[in-house]
Amino acid sequence: MAKKTFWKSNLFKVLLFFVVFLIIAFFGGILFDWGYRFRKRTIFLRGTYMSIAVIWVVGCIWWISYRFRFGDKWRGMIEDFYAHQEDFERDMSKEYQVLLSKYPIAVAQYESKCWKQNPRPTNVEIMDNALKISDSEWEEREKEAKEKLNGRLEKH
Repeated sequence: MAKKTFWKSNLFKVLLFFVVFLIIAFFGGILFDWGYRFRKRTIFLRGTYMSIAVIWVVGCIWWISYRFRFGDKWRGMIEDFYAHQEDFERDMSKEYQVLLSKYPIAVAQYESKCWKQNPRPTNVEIMDNALKISDSEWEEREKEAKEKLNGRLEKH
């Protein structure tokens, strides 16, 4: 996987969104403050002006979030973080790399089951537990996993 430059990363995009949101909130705060300081106006005019300021801020932030897909950038940033952590932790264990190359399907199924546990074990714990399982057990798991996979492929 090619490494992204910081300027094109999801983290940078999320930080840029937050800066824009803060600028919008700052200007909305100024408008709200002006409405609050209309001492000689009726309470209706003050309330209307302050309400417009709040609606403007919320509307702008919502529109920018929707239009530029802030949720996708946020999820992408979280996924990038976890992918980076997982790659780092896997690189730490060369024994686990050997196990993964020998029994890829069985190890993937094992990891999937571990990720569904509550509380979810860390990647280091998953690797340690996987290394404690004997080779004969892994061979059996790999054989069963391949049979299941072939059975699914034959159905389609």
